[in-house]
Amino acid sequence: MTENNFIDCKFGEFFLPAALYAVLTEKCRQGSLYFRQDDDVLTISPVPISGARRRELRQQYKSSLFGKVTQLAIIEFDDSVRLMPVAWRIDRRKQQN
Repeated sequence: MTENNFIDCKFGEFFLPAALYAVLTEKCRQGSLYFRQDDDVLTISPVPISGARRRELRQQYKSSLFGKVTQLAIIEFDDSVRLMPVAWRIDRRKQQN
C-alpha cells in the first residue's frame, strides 16, 4: 500500500497520490490506464479489463460517480487500484426545507 490510504475529492475531481501515480506509470503500457465503474467503486488498471474504458495516464481525474463525494479510500491490488467513497458532501439546501 502507498502511504496515503485516502484522498480528497471535490465535485468528482481527484488527484492520485504521487507514490501511486509512480507505480501506475511503471506498470502502464503506452501511457494509458483502464477505468471501470461498478456500482460505487472505480477500478483503475494498467492492463485491459472487461468493460473498462481506456484513458490517458494523468495524476488528476474526474468521475461523475463521485460527484457528491468528499473523500475516497484507496485499495491497492497487484493488478489494479480501487477507489471507494467514504465521505459525502452534505446538501445544505435539502436540510433547510
